Amino acid sequence: MKTVYFSNKQKPWLFRKSVFLFSHSLASIAPSLAIKFSKKLLFNPFSRRQYKFRRVPQPQNYVVPISMGDISCLKFGNGKNHILLIHGWGDTALRFSPLIKTLLEGDNTIWCFDHIGHGNSFGNYSHLFGCIEGVEAVCEFIHAKGHRINKIVTHSMGGLALLNMPANFLSDKKIIIISMPVQFFEAMFQKLDNLGFSQKLMDISLNRVSKEYATEWHTLLPDAHRHKIGAGFTFIHDKDDEFAAHKNIQDFLETLDCNFISTSGLGHNGIMKDPTMLKQINSL
Repeated sequence: MKTVYFSNKQKPWLFRKSVFLFSHSLASIAPSLAIKFSKKLLFNPFSRRQYKFRRVPQPQNYVVPISMGDISCLKFGNGKNHILLIHGWGDTALRFSPLIKTLLEGDNTIWCFDHIGHGNSFGNYSHLFGCIEGVEAVCEFIHAKGHRINKIVTHSMGGLALLNMPANFLSDKKIIIISMPVQFFEAMFQKLDNLGFSQKLMDISLNRVSKEYATEWHTLLPDAHRHKIGAGFTFIHDKDDEFAAHKNIQDFLETLDCNFISTSGLGHNGIMKDPTMLKQINSL
């Protein structure tokens, strides 16, 4: 449900009460059915399913399999430097079209992909565990092709997925993380509460996925990965970001040895198409 995660509006009391009674009762009486309900509604990113790059040369297409299905992976150019782009929740690789155009002006090869359940990748069910698995699989695929990734650029939740990669993988690369929601789960719970959904519904759903991956979902949170962040990292965040508060990322990075660039007036997505910022990202 895209409106769950990208809306800050609270529904009227009567609507919220009705949703709460339904979702809490479902989670209490029929947990298996509640999980199926979550898969179809709360874990469906409702991402654009068909798109075409129009501002850049058409890419080479690859298929990268993971446990949840096949991932659509794209390659632009044939330059010396290999750059991986990772999009956020409910989005697609098309988000990077302006950046790809800028990066192709240099001696670069650009790799990007649609997370599982997004874009041209398989299914309509996704979660952070699956996105992390996708990042791992795509990186292994690029490595198997004989290439070394020099730089990684992420947007929104893509940054959180990347931070869950091993520290030794991240340490020798330039990492640019844009508009990352530090309080990803906290914000998600708040938005669900704004609609009236019972916390119990989300708890049993997250616990089920945690069991499938043999990893507690709490361990995916950014605070568990702060030790991986170093001088090779650059964070870019807008002061007017409506979905991921600027203060949260500022506090998160306060004692860390990394670069932090603040913008204003661009919001959550505007950095990805601002000409000045695109040139700066290219130069990092």
